[in-house]
Amino acid sequence: MRDRSAFDPLDLEIIDRIYEATWVAVLARNYSDSGATDAARQKNLRQRIFALVQAGGVQFDELYELVMSTYDSPKVMPLIRNVPVSAARRCQQDGR
Repeated sequence: MRDRSAFDPLDLEIIDRIYEATWVAVLARNYSDSGATDAARQKNLRQRIFALVQAGGVQFDELYELVMSTYDSPKVMPLIRNVPVSAARRCQQDGR
């Protein structure tokens, strides 16, 4: 992990906000890191952010999207009305 002193105070503020926003998104999307504890998942997130950030001119949107792209997309079943669950699962498996 990079030394925080390599960043100016504004960059650090943006990095902190990216951390907070990404953590909320990770919790909301219920990403699972093999049953890791929240503390381990938070440490992993901090490491991801500092591995991707460039000193000087940190842009919130760009870094947030970059960090989020390092997580797998959540696997959700599309809402299909009036279709039995078993049929909906077959549709999902068939890629429909």
